[in-house]
Amino acid sequence: MLVTINQEITIYIDDDEVLSYDNNPQIINLNFNYDPAMLLKIIEHVRIVNTAETAFTVYADDWGKMYVTSSDTPVTVTISGDVLWGTGQLIYFQQAGVGEVNLVAGAGVTLQTPDATSTRTQYSTICIVQTDTNTWACMGDLAYYA
Repeated sequence: MLVTINQEITIYIDDDEVLSYDNNPQIINLNFNYDPAMLLKIIEHVRIVNTAETAFTVYADDWGKMYVTSSDTPVTVTISGDVLWGTGQLIYFQQAGVGEVNLVAGAGVTLQTPDATSTRTQYSTICIVQTDTNTWACMGDLAYYA
């Protein structure tokens, strides 16, 4: 199978292996089993999702997204534990409005943070990275409690 994206990047795939990645003039060999949907997400840019919602849940297919919230009231984001995620996956959140973004652990989920799980102020950006099954490290411009 041959996949061409934006007519600039070509990925050569044979059976269940990625044989090479060609973006002239460099060729990078990638030999691993792949899931085609995951492969396409790896080479995508971060997908920006603008939202005015005050509550929503993120699921496995949300990794690689950056949620930009414009709410004037606090935004609650629940991290779902109902689906299988892969370690190393990231999701970003930016507080574009005055309502802080609050991350909440869904059933069975652990959020690891030195202090808070919310943004510090307007235009703060935070990120979660899955470090283990249903375990997420929170980082970025997080609020802190004195």
